[in-house]
Amino acid sequence: MGRLALKGGFRRDDFGTPMGRLALNGGFRRDDFGMPMGRPALILIGLTGGYCAGKNTVAEMLERRGWTSIDVDRLGHQALEIARDEVVGRFDAETRERFGRGLIDAEGRLDRKLLGAIVFSDPRKLAAHEAIIHPV
Repeated sequence: MGRLALKGGFRRDDFGTPMGRLALNGGFRRDDFGMPMGRPALILIGLTGGYCAGKNTVAEMLERRGWTSIDVDRLGHQALEIARDEVVGRFDAETRERFGRGLIDAEGRLDRKLLGAIVFSDPRKLAAHEAIIHPV
């Protein structure tokens, strides 16, 4: 029986970071004798919840049972890093004006919390942010 699992999130925290995980398990439905029948069945498990809710623990349990997982939180962070220059170009001036500091911290990292304060304050800004990130 083939299996595929995805680990990722649908919900977002207060700063726009995706929360949660997904898991998929594909295989054939079985008849009363355990024989595969029909089209492959696909089972999707979405793991969501707040911080320290046990999403990682459950995902690890599924992985030990043969599921494959993809951490969508990590993929979202990678997409943001790829589009970093464009995001900073679009939102840095407003961040400096409103908060007195830019989106890049002293260590050269993008301050996602500060970015979230800007993009989640206005649906149009969120749409502009998503237009930059989603093509990645």
